[in-house]
Amino acid sequence: MALSLPALSVTAFARAHPFAVGASAATLKAATADCMIQTCVEGRRCDEIDIKRVAVFTTFCFGFTGCWQYYLYNRVMPRLFPNVDAFLVLPVRERLRSAAGLRAVGGQVAIENVLNNALLYFPSFYAVQSLYQGGRAIDGLAKFRERWREDVPAIWSFWVPVQTANFLFSPLWARVPVTAAASLLWTSYVSFSRGCPGPCPQNAPTCCDGVGG
Repeated sequence: MALSLPALSVTAFARAHPFAVGASAATLKAATADCMIQTCVEGRRCDEIDIKRVAVFTTFCFGFTGCWQYYLYNRVMPRLFPNVDAFLVLPVRERLRSAAGLRAVGGQVAIENVLNNALLYFPSFYAVQSLYQGGRAIDGLAKFRERWREDVPAIWSFWVPVQTANFLFSPLWARVPVTAAASLLWTSYVSFSRGCPGPCPQNAPTCCDGVGG
């Protein structure tokens, strides 16, 4: 099916401006996810939304997903796996038969989930959260040490399959927007389980400081 002219225009713009599109998508996604959890799940009215909490998510997702992951996906990984462009122009059936290409996909998934997700994501998030609450970044690292046994399996269970598909099917320019789109669900989970640094509102159906689950 041929793409419509507006769809082609959006795709062309995203190809030409991958960083701007990815960073904007990551930031908008973060604000949407946290506001949705605060209002639809925790039962806050719009005038009760914790703006500082929204700022934590937008700042973190702009920096981590929009900036850092753009650099990782579009600058670092192509250097580590120099044939990735040639692999991605192959028909899907040929990609699935390419042992070298699939090894490269596996390598990218390993970097994303061992380095990026297991070691960087939550420490960075907790550090930003702590700074917005008037604490120190090192306090966020201490929080990660307390919670990594829950956080790391959770992030792997979501992102290993998502990024396997992303690195197998998405061109380089689309990887951050695809990550941002999938991350609407993931960020909603983080907002739900880790968004509040302290006690939840009284009518909230969950313990959103993440201690009690």
